[in-house]
Amino acid sequence: MGHGTHAYYNNRECRCPVCKAGEAAYQKARRLRRDPTTLPPEAHGTSNVYVNYRCRCDLCRAAWATYMRDYHARARAARVGA
Repeated sequence: MGHGTHAYYNNRECRCPVCKAGEAAYQKARRLRRDPTTLPPEAHGTSNVYVNYRCRCDLCRAAWATYMRDYHARARAARVGA
């Protein structure tokens, strides 16, 4: 393993231009593997798919809205109870 690899960037914390370019290429390929169109239809409608796969279909948007509504309600209850 040498310069320009994800491992060298991550483990050795090297920030030379070659390692930065290698890490950028690695992250881009990683994002492409998380394509929401490759998911089966039954996977949609969760906050996980909304966040991790960046899916913005109607089901995933509704799941995210529900999650955030519950999250803010819990936060408000914790502030009042504290």
